[in-house]
Amino acid sequence: MLVPNDPRVSVAVCTYRGQAYLKAQLDSIAQQTRLPDEIIIVDDNSQDATLEVAKAFAKSVDLSVQVLVNQPQLGVTKNFEKAISICSGEIIVLADQDDVWHPEKLQIFCAMFAADADMGLVFSNADVVDEDLHTLGYSFWQTLGFDGHEQAMVEAGDALTVLLRRNVVAGATMAFRSKFRDLYLPIETTWPHDAWIVLLLAAVSKVGFTQQCLIQYRQHHHNVCGAREKQDGLREQLNAAQRTVAQDYLNKAERYQLLVSRLQQGEYVSILAKQNITGCVQHLKLRASIACGDVSWLKRWRYIGREVVNKHYFLYSGGWRSVLKDMFAYTASK
Repeated sequence: MLVPNDPRVSVAVCTYRGQAYLKAQLDSIAQQTRLPDEIIIVDDNSQDATLEVAKAFAKSVDLSVQVLVNQPQLGVTKNFEKAISICSGEIIVLADQDDVWHPEKLQIFCAMFAADADMGLVFSNADVVDEDLHTLGYSFWQTLGFDGHEQAMVEAGDALTVLLRRNVVAGATMAFRSKFRDLYLPIETTWPHDAWIVLLLAAVSKVGFTQQCLIQYRQHHHNVCGAREKQDGLREQLNAAQRTVAQDYLNKAERYQLLVSRLQQGEYVSILAKQNITGCVQHLKLRASIACGDVSWLKRWRYIGREVVNKHYFLYSGGWRSVLKDMFAYTASK
């Protein structure tokens, strides 16, 4: 089923040792109410029957399907980079090998893009299920705490602020425009592919979402990223903070600086976005100086007070919980 101004759609499927679940995922893509214009399957040199499953699917459907194999292995991030680079559609939709799509996923996403030419990326919620696709009784957004307040911020055009605190978009739930390919490719290896793409597109375009669960997000023993129902409480977060060292913050600051560098290239320039990300980098470096254990209690409290007044803990970290971490729980790293 097509809608007015319906864009051409490519689905990028990355696989690695996925023989147990891949057929169900590919079948769900082939059963969409709005079929994809092409499916790109890139296998990362699996040693099981994954490639045979992919090739059998390609022969069984009346769709444009390419199956490629990496020699040697590239890893998750670079595998998705390769798949994305091959896609020829205006819209690129990422697919993990172990999920199952709801039939209307592509139709809904295409309608969202067609309704707004400035929409660079869209994403959905997901049903969290076990390895046999039985519901676990909660959604992906519930595991993240992506609530009405943050959803309203995204709707108001402030997705970047939400995403600088933490990524709330799983690669398996998103689609984006290929016209920004020169911005997000190549993907920096220190970043997860989905977080990198989401943050860059949030810096230069609109981000939209639907509250509908458009995939079954399968949980099993080999998930790269899982979805736990219970979020860590304050005690758990403080215990984790005791294991945090200055280098952790510095590494994160360095990754975010890569975003600023990428935004300075090409035609996609957003001064406000660069300022926001630069502010995040500076905040992380300050938290590193607190965590290193070399500053006095007085200086630490002065730093913390300044970041509270500037609202940087609430823009770039976890709010009051991060304040408490920096006040009372840190590991000296010298």
